[in-house]
Amino acid sequence: FDAMICARTVYALFKAYFRGKFERQAQRELRARGEGDGKEAETETEKRKKIRVYMDGCFDMMHFGHANALRQARMLGDELVVGVVPDHEIMANKGPPVMNTYERRRAVEAVKWVDEIIDDVPYDVSSEFLERLVTEYRIDFIVHGDDPCIGKDGQDAYLAVRKAGRFRTIKRTEGVSSTDIVGRMLLCTRNHHLDSSDGSAAADGGGGSAEPEFATKSGAMHGAGAGAGAGAGSSEGTGASANASADVSASAAVTSSSSSMSLSGDRVRSLAEGSRAGQPFTRVSTFLPTTRRLLQFSGGASAPKPGDRVVYMDGAFDMFHAGHVDTLAAARKLGDFLLVGIHDDATVNKHRGRNFPIMNLHERTLSVLSCRYVDEVIIGAPWAVTEDMLTTMNISLVVHGSHYDEAEQLKVDTAYAVAKERGIFREIPSSSTLSVAEILDRIVSNRGQYIKRQQKKTAQEANYLENQKTFVQEL
Repeated sequence: FDAMICARTVYALFKAYFRGKFERQAQRELRARGEGDGKEAETETEKRKKIRVYMDGCFDMMHFGHANALRQARMLGDELVVGVVPDHEIMANKGPPVMNTYERRRAVEAVKWVDEIIDDVPYDVSSEFLERLVTEYRIDFIVHGDDPCIGKDGQDAYLAVRKAGRFRTIKRTEGVSSTDIVGRMLLCTRNHHLDSSDGSAAADGGGGSAEPEFATKSGAMHGAGAGAGAGAGSSEGTGASANASADVSASAAVTSSSSSMSLSGDRVRSLAEGSRAGQPFTRVSTFLPTTRRLLQFSGGASAPKPGDRVVYMDGAFDMFHAGHVDTLAAARKLGDFLLVGIHDDATVNKHRGRNFPIMNLHERTLSVLSCRYVDEVIIGAPWAVTEDMLTTMNISLVVHGSHYDEAEQLKVDTAYAVAKERGIFREIPSSSTLSVAEILDRIVSNRGQYIKRQQKKTAQEANYLENQKTFVQEL
């Protein structure tokens, strides 16, 4: 009798163990397909303290390099807390930001690897602020890329963190930086997508202006020999909060002396292109797209489930910004699955003008993929939405932002004809005029200060590349 009870007990224990094991395995499989209730994950994390990682930055003109840094930081823990440096701190340490505090915060908030945001953080992480991060926000360690971050006093901005043993290094994304993008926009010429072996800025056919050409919101070009028809820049997907306008003056403030600096074309070009010795930046993108990078940014993506309402939105999404984010967020609320089409460089250039896009197709794709509101991306989407495309992708609704210029009006009138005939086209109200052209205007208007910042940054970068850079394994 005792042996029978013992056997039954052992059997019950094994049954409970394997039942729990199989249930946990089933939950993992469901979650991998985007289903399941996540109860197991909650139970497992309850058994240990969540590791909270902190990363801060200016995140000016948010690009895929920023997003990749946030992705790596998130992999080091369970929760990623991001500090956004305010305008006045950036002004004091680096010079004027292009985007204001609201625009930069909104862009960071939309990145799918970010869990929490802290506003108005200092540029330098002092011992006092580090103590606040640890006690108030329960931060375990602070992360930054392997490139230098120097404060206005010339010292390492993370010196206190290093001394406390809470600093972790991640690999920065090569081939892109805010300084590089400003360089592209400072010298926005008709062939800025093409490399030039001699570092010259020759226009089509070997001719062209000897002076830099700047595109503005009005569509005109600044600079000798500038022609008409440059294009005003796509405002596709704009919709940033109207509150952003209150901060523009802070990020675009300039002194009369800097705005009236006399700049020769060669000087602007050399700083923008980085063609001289000691200048690593170039107006030509040096980013090398790989399948691994695409997989990293699209990880966890799944196809729409049967019965899902698929919403489609297309555009250039050049200089991916807060306006794009707001419109994508609004589009996502209209259905269960948001499919985003991104036009290739040739298509954008044909319809938008000789200066666009600023970012190439691969760069724009990664920026859109990093957005938490986007479920899937069509890389090199057709300009016009066709009958076959609507059927193949099972699209229920086609949307577009309500703010656009004359060039974009032509697209709305013609490219969405089939969707309009089906009665599935809708405009999403845009709450601001933020666009690529507006960003260009800010840089062109303040180019004196940006060139001065460009000089300082390129010198720091050259020193880093020549004397400090070491291999760091990317996560």
